[in-house]
Amino acid sequence: MEILEEPFLPSSPPCGTRCGLGSLRLGNLPRFDWRVDDSHPKMRLMPQAKLARNLLFGGLGLVAGFLALAVAVPLEPQVPLPLLVLLSPGLKIAELIMPQTHGSLAWTFGWFLRIAILSNAVFYYAIFALLAHLLARRGTS
Repeated sequence: MEILEEPFLPSSPPCGTRCGLGSLRLGNLPRFDWRVDDSHPKMRLMPQAKLARNLLFGGLGLVAGFLALAVAVPLEPQVPLPLLVLLSPGLKIAELIMPQTHGSLAWTFGWFLRIAILSNAVFYYAIFALLAHLLARRGTS
């Protein structure tokens, strides 16, 4: 395999740290392993921070979805439909899916809860992720 001569990369990476990654030639780049190489501090923290953030938002979304379902079920006859869907979209999604199946009461109720809680968890995960994104953008500008 022939190594092609390429022009030099910029003298420092865009993050502004001085780790030496900007002075390497494109043809001679070493293999980078973020678990072992400490030359760039942001490269080590980025995958772990994304995983932790996604797990945190997933857990918070699951708890918020469960609580929203617990609040929405007794309020369903009293609250207008658009407000109920904003509070707990999983309740209406589960109601749309479950009438098509015919099984025992326990099977139907179990799947109804799974669908409603999971739908609410995805909904609240998206809300938390959007809020975090907007707060991060506001902090940088």
